[in-house]
Amino acid sequence: SNYTNREAFEPTWRLNILGAQLERVGKRGFRITTTERKLEFVAPSDKEAEDWFVALSQAVSRSFERDYELGSKIGEGAFAVVYDAYDKVTGEQAAVKVIRKASLDPADFALLAREVHILLTVQHPNCVETYDIYDAPDAIYIVMEKMKGGELFDRIAVAGAFSERDAAHVFRQLMRGVAYLH
Repeated sequence: SNYTNREAFEPTWRLNILGAQLERVGKRGFRITTTERKLEFVAPSDKEAEDWFVALSQAVSRSFERDYELGSKIGEGAFAVVYDAYDKVTGEQAAVKVIRKASLDPADFALLAREVHILLTVQHPNCVETYDIYDAPDAIYIVMEKMKGGELFDRIAVAGAFSERDAAHVFRQLMRGVAYLH
């Protein structure tokens, strides 16, 4: 593959391997079989073959329910509900956006694929970080950084007013995030 830099590489296709069958083919090869396609790979060395096989074995057996515990609902939109959550292994808090597939039409799936692609490439201190995405049979789980500062509107309402200095600080952070995204 020519993949060396995430920003310079645009994949031509993607494959959901959750629940896929993974098997060895010879000493350096392996095969991934999903409902969509069957792919065979050969690694350049025994060590790389083993590393890839271990990583792919973990990836095909991942499950949101095994990795995270949902807590209380913290928000709701037209297509998704956002919950408090925590990582069952590390205990790290997160926010999880749960999108039920039954509520989406074909056009929505295309928009969701675009959103997922964008979320996976965004890395900026003024943008919410996406930790992981799980594509389960009935829902898509987007695991994100848990923002703990509350709503900006609520902070202004409690304060009564924002000083020009405070407003400039918030606006600067917003504009840095927007500039990065564009």
